Amino acid sequence: MQAENQKLRESVDAYREVNFQFSKEISELNSLRSAELQELSKQKEKLFHMEAELARVKSKFVIFLRNREMPKMETSGSVEVSDKLTEAIGEGLPELISYGNSCVEDISDYYGFKSEEGDSSSITVSHSLDNLQGVLGPDERYSHVSNRTKQSDLLRDWNKYVAAHGSGAVGSDCDLHLPRSAELKNLIRCGIPNEYRSRVWKMCIRHWLKDAQDVDYHEILKVHEGVSSPAIGQIELDLLRTLPNNIYFDNQEAKGIEKLRRVLVAFSWRNPDIGYCQGLNRLAAIALLILEEEWAFWCLVAIVEKIMPKDYYTKNLMSSQADQRVFKALLHQKASRIAHHLEDCK
Repeated sequence: MQAENQKLRESVDAYREVNFQFSKEISELNSLRSAELQELSKQKEKLFHMEAELARVKSKFVIFLRNREMPKMETSGSVEVSDKLTEAIGEGLPELISYGNSCVEDISDYYGFKSEEGDSSSITVSHSLDNLQGVLGPDERYSHVSNRTKQSDLLRDWNKYVAAHGSGAVGSDCDLHLPRSAELKNLIRCGIPNEYRSRVWKMCIRHWLKDAQDVDYHEILKVHEGVSSPAIGQIELDLLRTLPNNIYFDNQEAKGIEKLRRVLVAFSWRNPDIGYCQGLNRLAAIALLILEEEWAFWCLVAIVEKIMPKDYYTKNLMSSQADQRVFKALLHQKASRIAHHLEDCK
């Protein structure tokens, strides 16, 4: 009996020793696994930052190439830039990235918006205009092709539609008169090519204003030349705040500042009850990127007087604030997670 007990004790001690060794090995394996997970997490974070950096460089490089294709954006140093770009491509991607980072700050897109260092996610007005179909639902014909092919196909379809239903070929300055139809609606939602955008906007302005363009824009400015008003002072304060990242509005000598000033001043005299309120400057500036000065004025008139609800643009912005409250309530109802996230970001 004692011999059996002694044997059992020895077996228990042996199992304990084995169990201790196994536990030690398991502990070491867990430590190794924990260290590997931490290293993996660091590598994933590093990869994330590298992908973000790559996306930023790609975005700037695309903007660079796009502006190289636009004749209106060429500068006296374009030959030098082209030579450096070719040399950088020949030497490899690191040199291309280095050169791109050094010169991309001064590059602007088709509508004059400057690329911002370190901000590959910024959405400019021009991108919004060019990619409006992404918001409204693209036509399936353009959903699986490159952007350049998409633009080419869009221009082809617009040429066909204008030739069949309207007047004035691409490049013409004559007015467009297109019948309202489901096909036109679909074309607009897919995107308006740059070649037609100004003329289509003018067509829409004429539709909304009809006979309201009875007052001469230049006559308004001439009659009130030298006359002061509270609105003019506020307009002067907001001119450089309008589109500070656009080459046409980024300083007092920029080409668009004087035009923007005249449009807003003329509008304040046409609508003395409104005069000027925040928000009108951005509407006018965006219109000036697409239209001539007088048409930008009438575009602003159409939006404020015809399209938006009455008293939407007032000195106290009451209707605008109500609009924001309605949007906030809808966001909580339809996308509560986003609404809570935005509140946490305050």
